[in-house]
Amino acid sequence: MKYKEIRFFRPLTETYSLHFYLIQFIGSIYMIYRIFSRNYDHLGLFHHADKLYLRSLFHEYFPIPLSYFTTFQFIYDLFPFIENSTYNILFLEWIIIVSSIFVLFGILPRLFSSISFFGYLHIIGIMQAFDAEIDGGTILLVLFLILTLSPSNYFYKLNNFDIKKKQLNWPIYCLFLGVGFFYSCAGLNKIIDVG
Repeated sequence: MKYKEIRFFRPLTETYSLHFYLIQFIGSIYMIYRIFSRNYDHLGLFHHADKLYLRSLFHEYFPIPLSYFTTFQFIYDLFPFIENSTYNILFLEWIIIVSSIFVLFGILPRLFSSISFFGYLHIIGIMQAFDAEIDGGTILLVLFLILTLSPSNYFYKLNNFDIKKKQLNWPIYCLFLGVGFFYSCAGLNKIIDVG
């Protein structure tokens, strides 16, 4: 009974690095699979002037949604939009795939997890900007955000793979908290909307 699951709910206790290694390994495989199994290049066919953000009851007080800033859509006010260019979206997809492969093999994992995170976040932002349905990758975004914020010495690397190493448990805790919060809000949304 030395091993208890309750340790995952204590963010500042120490745990074996194997748990974080599993997040890195499974998260990168899932990102590669998700990008390979979906085709986002049709987003390059939309025109920038056709953006339509979802509006709420109080949209007159907040004319620009928060996702306009968090998904970096504001850069198209400074640079031309990638409209009528499916190749640019396809290129962004390949950047995400290659970066996730580097994360999978432990080659500069923190840098490439950041590239994968911001690239995928940007694709989700383009989908939201054109009032499209997002593809259900919220948990993957949370996972890669945690990878992006984690210290470099937490990751396994090609020359450093020690499953007995101890490290703080806060990345596992944040992942559980993010997953729990997301599905709790999704359940409340279904109860409120569907009744």
